[in-house]
Amino acid sequence: MAVHAIVPAAGSGTRMGGGVPKQFRELAGEPVLARTVRVLLSCGKVDTLTLVVPPADLEAVRSEILPQGQDVSAQAAAGGADRQESVWKGILALGNVAPDEIILVHDGVRPFLTPPVIEHVIQAARKTGAATCGVPSKDTIKLVGKSGLVESTLDRSRCYLVQTPQAFRYEILRRAHEEWMKSATEARATDDAMMVERLGLPVAMTEGLYENIKLTTPEDFLLADAFVRGGRLGGTA
Repeated sequence: MAVHAIVPAAGSGTRMGGGVPKQFRELAGEPVLARTVRVLLSCGKVDTLTLVVPPADLEAVRSEILPQGQDVSAQAAAGGADRQESVWKGILALGNVAPDEIILVHDGVRPFLTPPVIEHVIQAARKTGAATCGVPSKDTIKLVGKSGLVESTLDRSRCYLVQTPQAFRYEILRRAHEEWMKSATEARATDDAMMVERLGLPVAMTEGLYENIKLTTPEDFLLADAFVRGGRLGGTA
């Protein structure tokens, strides 16, 4: 059963404060997106790769970041206005895919994933239909209303901080996106699993890594640099 990886990386990096978009910033001499792709393919489970990037960067990504000389069919596609639209454009770029084939979605700015994390989420999706990875919350989580007042405290033992990669059977992920877009809600999905949850379908949770951070702010890059100096380069167990 084939695995098709979609990597949304079309963000403008507004929270980084201008300059080079975060997915193209260098980390230990290598663009973040290139590092993410390298680790994603190192597990040997991915058959096709679709990088969804800003339209203006398509040619640069095709020539400088898409893997060359590997047994993986790779392409770059133009992204949308936000993550949700970019993933949808990645789905459309896949072309003909069998209903039970696996779509692996991973944020382009999470370069510290590892092969075991990838493999476990794929295995869970093959069994359940949809899966995400995450880590148990170390902090107490409170729900806060629009007034700024605490409404409730969640049971921390059941709370996970959700990461990517996430994996889905193609028919489930496509249906989840189509139903979300047809709904009356104006809310944007911050990950693909929440759209599957809305269908009432199960989503399995697999073990992620606390190091598998999303590089969004300058502080995240300081932490990433510390990981690099500590030898946590991704691609290891």
